[in-house]
Amino acid sequence: QSKFPGVGSIVLHGAADAGCLTTQAFSNPDHGAAGLELLRRGATAAETLAILLRNDDSLAQRQIAVLGLDGPPAAHTGHAVKGWPGWAGYTTAPNSVAHGNGLRNERVAAEMADAFETSSGEIASRLIGALHAGEAAGGELRGLQSAAVLVVKPGGGYGGRTGRHVDISVYDHAEPIRELERCYGLHRLSY
Repeated sequence: QSKFPGVGSIVLHGAADAGCLTTQAFSNPDHGAAGLELLRRGATAAETLAILLRNDDSLAQRQIAVLGLDGPPAAHTGHAVKGWPGWAGYTTAPNSVAHGNGLRNERVAAEMADAFETSSGEIASRLIGALHAGEAAGGELRGLQSAAVLVVKPGGGYGGRTGRHVDISVYDHAEPIRELERCYGLHRLSY
């Protein structure tokens, strides 16, 4: 979620045969496709992150998190991002990374990771629950505007063809996390 319109189309990248990657702060959406290709070719999350950052002239302004199909996640928060108002950084857990900038406090990322790691059920529900936990812990200083969730899996998506099992984006809404949750309910009824 973000106080930036249409955050999902910029930040979220995933493929069922590779893993997931987020790029935020001063996002470089090109890192999404490049990172997924690196993961597809067998790079670990840490190797993928290192390669992406090695050729990035603006790495100080980037936040990137990478989850491969196997192994631990990797994340980066540039030093310039840490100088912005609010807290910026990440929390890694065995199966997740929670990161953000302009957050009220460090607990936001920690609570998100904990909510995801300790919950059970469908991944999309767990991810939305993590967004709620982050908001309850203080959320983003600028407030709410958009939210998105992306879950990829082999055979996912309409007709089992896209690998995008759940792909919901709320572009602009007064309560985007609640709207995301409502739209996910509709998704479950339809698919």
